[in-house]
Formats: sequence, C-alpha cells, structure tokens
Amino acid sequence: MRMEDLANFLLRPDIDLCFTLHPNQLAKPGFTPPSEWSYWWNWAADISPNQSNSKWFLLWRYLISGYGDSRKLCKVEETVAFESIPAQLRSMIDSARNMSLPRKQISITPLKSGTIPGMSPKKSHEVQHMTTYISTLLSDPRNKRIRHVVDIGAGQAYLSRALRDDLGLHVLALDWSEVQSKGAARRENLKKSASKKISHTLAESKGSLTYQTTNITSSTALIQSIDSWIERYSEEVQDVNEETEIPILFVALHACGSLTLDIIRALTASLHSDSLPKRPWTPQAAVIVGCCYNLLREDDCTLQALKVPKIRLTPNHLQLAAQTPTEWDNNIRETTLSIRKVAWRALLEGILTKGYYSRENKDHVDDDDQTTSPPQHKRLGRLNDAVYEDWSRFLEISEEKLTGQKRDTGDGVTAQLDRVMESRLEVFHTIRCFLGPVVESLILLDRVRWIRNSLEGTGMKAELVNLFDQGSGSGRNVAVVITSD
Repeated sequence: MRMEDLANFLLRPDIDLCFTLHPNQLAKPGFTPPSEWSYWWNWAADISPNQSNSKWFLLWRYLISGYGDSRKLCKVEETVAFESIPAQLRSMIDSARNMSLPRKQISITPLKSGTIPGMSPKKSHEVQHMTTYISTLLSDPRNKRIRHVVDIGAGQAYLSRALRDDLGLHVLALDWSEVQSKGAARRENLKKSASKKISHTLAESKGSLTYQTTNITSSTALIQSIDSWIERYSEEVQDVNEETEIPILFVALHACGSLTLDIIRALTASLHSDSLPKRPWTPQAAVIVGCCYNLLREDDCTLQALKVPKIRLTPNHLQLAAQTPTEWDNNIRETTLSIRKVAWRALLEGILTKGYYSRENKDHVDDDDQTTSPPQHKRLGRLNDAVYEDWSRFLEISEEKLTGQKRDTGDGVTAQLDRVMESRLEVFHTIRCFLGPVVESLILLDRVRWIRNSLEGTGMKAELVNLFDQGSGSGRNVAVVITSD
C-alpha cells in the first residue's frame, strides 16, 4: 500500500471532516451537517421500529463480513441488510478496510505458555511472544554476537527479566519513572527470595539486569545512558575485547508517544557517528513496538517521510489511530457501552448549550477536540458505567456532578432522548473508528520509510512485523524491526 494513497484518502473532504469535527459539536443547536455527509446523515436518522439492530451495529457487521469485497458469503437476510447501507458509505468502509495494513500475527510458538505470575494475560502474551521473537532473531548468524540489550521504557521490567532469565542476556532496563523502576526492583527482590539459583552479577553467563531511571527525551540522553552502562560493564568484565565494539539490541515494548522516534534517532545517530574516541558499542538490531500516539510531541505530529501530499496529524487523528474495530466482537457489550457514552455525552453537550443548567459559568462536557473546547468550562469527568443504563438517570447524575446540587425527584432536567440524533452520533463515531486503522497504517508506513532512508549506507534494513495477536487485547501489535541487511 502506498502512503500517498492513504494520505489522499484521509484528506478526502467527507473523511477529513470526520477528524475536523468532534461528536460533541454535532449535537449543538444550529449545527448544519456538511453537504459531504449527505450520503449517510439522513440514512442514519431512519430509526424505524422494525429495525432489528442499531445502524452502527449494521455498519460494523458489514466491516467484518468483507461483503463488499466478496470475500465471504452472507446469509440472505444479512445481504439484504447490507444492501440497505448507502452505496457511497459501503464504498468508504471497503476502502478503509482494504487500505489498512493486515494485522494477522506471524506464526510463532512462545518459549513458555500460560499466564506469567504477576502479569495480566495481555502482558504475558506480549512478553512471551516478544522474547520468543528475539530468541529467533538472535539465532541468525549475523546476530550471534549480541549479548547486550537496552530495554527502553521498561516499566516494571517484565520483558527485561524474561530476556535475562530465558535468553541469558545482559539487560539495561531504562524508564523515566522512579516509581516504575522501584517497582521493578521490588519484583526482582521477590524473585530472588523465591529462587536462590539465579545469579545477577555482570560476569555470570546467565546474564544480568541493571535498572536505571532516566528521562529519555532525546537521542543524546539515550546514547549517554548506554555509554555509562557499557563503561561499567567493561570495568567489571576483564575479558572484553577493547578492539571490538559490543553489539547492542534495542528493544521497547510499547514505547509511548515520541519515545519510538527518539529510539530510532539514537540508533541512526550512533550508526552515522564519526565521534572520537570511538564508542565501545554499536547498534546491531532493534525490535520496537510503539503506542500512545496521542502523546506524540507537537513537533513529531508531522509525518517524517511523507512530504506530498502534506498532512498533519491532529489530536483526533492520534486518538482514533488506537481503534481496533475488527476486534470489537471480543467484547461487544463493552463496545456498545463505549459508543453509547460518546453519543449521550454529545447529546448532553447540546442540552447544556441550550441552557438547561442555570449557572453563572456555563458547564461543559468533555471534548477531546482541543481546538474547539471553550475555555474555563467545568468538565463532567468519568461516570460509573451503570449511569449509562438509563437516559433519565444519566441526566440526573450529570446534573448533580456539574452543578454540585442534588435535586429533588422530578425537579431535574427532563429532556427527552433524541433517538434520531443518537443514531447519527453512533454512526458518526463508528465511521471515525473505522478510519482509525487507516491512520495508524499511515503512521507505521511513514516510520518504516523514514527509518529506511535514515539507514542508507549502514548495511541495515527495517521492516514491520505483526508480533502480537490483536485478539489478545494487544491493539498495538506491530513491531518495527531493524536488522543487518
């Protein structure tokens, strides 16, 4: 898939408006739907009593069925339902599905199975599969000299300990949070108490683990941390060949925001460095899984490699890039609740705008679109899931939270649920979620192209690997893998 095609698709007027506008804006009085949305706006308003499912649910069924691409045969009644979806909307969903990168996990049998004590099933899955993949990577003759790993953003160091204990590697676990580092150290002490057989000195062949708290906000900070670690290692291990650079493997399991880019910058800067004296180490490979696109620094929101057409990722793009609609069937009740939350909170925004709550300062519901949120407005915040089971109850609790006053029965807001606008909001949010994987695909393709350009002349290559199973809850399942060419 060409990046330019993805960018042009996202810049299409009807699709671009899905990122420009936020659901809260649609329910405000006086909102005029863009003419570009005419093909779905009126269709979404048809909430006839004989309708068996919500319009958003029908769109989701269409997405996962692959019906538009004739990949699957559908039941007659489902085919009829799909054909009721406007052709232009079906075409858009087909394009979004086909333009998104495939996410099927690579075939890999983990070294260990089952949930690791102290970890969630999701975390266990990720640590086991990443450790196994790294084991396979190191079995390549070109990587057989790698015995040192830098785990960036190590958190509680689950992966770091697995790399040490299962693969016998020397690991530097870096994290910016002192709380995380101390938590990792506590887990280490518990592990030592449970088993006296594991040795942790640098000279032991079983490997080692060094914790370090550092604020890695630049490639320079990361390089300096590795420099000091390798220097200490060289002092403790007498048989280090000073004439041979120590090969380093960079790993990151969910490198948040700009950390992924900082790691790549550090790696490529080291490869292109002409500094004297020469460093005693060199990057040999990397396995990096990024996440939290919404935490990207502002200067990293412009795509690194794509210059034409120009596209800048807004907060809405970055928030939606984390959506995995093809996996909604793993917990459809939770998905239904999430979509209802978006719709009802948007409807509440419209009620507030009409002035149902009389306050000196107008109260305001959360709006993720930072470019349109009015300043100095009180935010509704998080509500218990049970509040969303009944519209009247939702209004009552919302009023209490926003005004700070508990009303007597019958004295609160009594606005009726606008079923038509609710359906439109549900469809709108569902469309936005379908576009999320296209955004993430563009981000991933941009990163790998940028890395390949940066690696020119180094004898190294970069590729994307579907390391985890998204069905396990690991939505960010793609690793950027850098190895010798």
